[in-house]
Amino acid sequence: MFKNTFVILMGFLVWDCESEDLPSAEKVETYKIEALDVEGKTITFAVKSTGTSSCWGYSHFEHSISDSIVFIDVYGQVTTNDPCLAVLITIDATLSVTVPSTGEFTFKFWQHNESTLDTTLVIG
Repeated sequence: MFKNTFVILMGFLVWDCESEDLPSAEKVETYKIEALDVEGKTITFAVKSTGTSSCWGYSHFEHSISDSIVFIDVYGQVTTNDPCLAVLITIDATLSVTVPSTGEFTFKFWQHNESTLDTTLVIG
């Protein structure tokens, strides 16, 4: 009986240590478009963004389209509860955006405040 209780208790302790909430994802500054590929109306970007510690990694991206302008926000997140070095790091991300039609589109990647890293493509 004692052995079973001990195993169950240890299981809760391990589960509790691993279930600590990580901070939510935050927008990270995109400073470089490393590569892009156009397949039909889908554009795949390889971008580089900035994280603020050695524990940061890519989380997700969000985009919105207004006429021919595509606004893109890249998000990073702390990926571990381990101690982290407070240094600037590069977060590599690959993201795909499908535009609604052919034509000229300007892609605006968030940098900071109201600044964006822009590129314009003709989608044919």
